[in-house]
Amino acid sequence: MIVSGLPEVDDADDTELFTSICETHLSCKPVVLQCRRMGKKSAGKPRRLLIHLRNESLLKSARRLRQSTDPTVAQHIYTNEDLSPEAAKLAFEARQRRRQQRSSTTVTVHKQTSDQHSVALGCDHHGALVDSNHV
Repeated sequence: MIVSGLPEVDDADDTELFTSICETHLSCKPVVLQCRRMGKKSAGKPRRLLIHLRNESLLKSARRLRQSTDPTVAQHIYTNEDLSPEAAKLAFEARQRRRQQRSSTTVTVHKQTSDQHSVALGCDHHGALVDSNHV
């Protein structure tokens, strides 16, 4: 499992930090087999955390982090499956498409033209008026 956004704390063990977040926000205590930071340190952005768990079922319950009362956890900590670079790119693109579909609000207005053709107008995800027949 890959955890993004978990702050790097100099005097804290990443395994304990991850376990603490799971206990507090997911009501479970995972068995961590291995835990390490990936990549180079950079100012202002925590490195991703690669975690090997005994049971991978935590990945499904990690969605509940979005409902956490702690704004840092709810807005900045994400979990994803440990995938190959190609599979990770495909999964990212699929998430982007789902987000775009959820954010697009379609309001359709039908108007009869003078030559008895129907025109359907709607809004794209940017709010721009578009001909729905050509979307």
